[in-house]
Amino acid sequence: MGAALLLGWRALVGAVLALALVSGIRRLRAWHRLRHFKGPFWAAFSRWWMLRHVGGTRMHLDLREVHDKYGPLARIGPDTLVTSDPDLLRRMLGVRTKYKRSDWYDAMRLDPTKDNVLSMRDDEKHNELRAKMAAGVSFPSLSPSLPNYS
Repeated sequence: MGAALLLGWRALVGAVLALALVSGIRRLRAWHRLRHFKGPFWAAFSRWWMLRHVGGTRMHLDLREVHDKYGPLARIGPDTLVTSDPDLLRRMLGVRTKYKRSDWYDAMRLDPTKDNVLSMRDDEKHNELRAKMAAGVSFPSLSPSLPNYS
């Protein structure tokens, strides 16, 4: 029984060490991929910076301070960047952009089980939904309800 218990402990310690190694490698890869972006030091290795600031009522001010200190594109998490550059935002949010929407967009769902045009991350489905909506929000369909500014 003693040998079996010792073997069980060794397996547990081995599993914990393997998990720590995999976690460390993942963190190193995330850091390496975005290493050239400046930001709060610990934000490169942990989500703690974001969690600490999201919990308060000053997140918008904290992000402004990050931009003032590190520039218009800064790192605020191991795999998270934030920007205040309007030109970059236009490129990122534009039609046929090469950028992909993150899981952050899931928070834009009005019904947690269904996507809408704002929360949809699948480009093909998003384009289908936009095409269906296009006629309803085109200028000719809206112009009778708009004031005349000529």
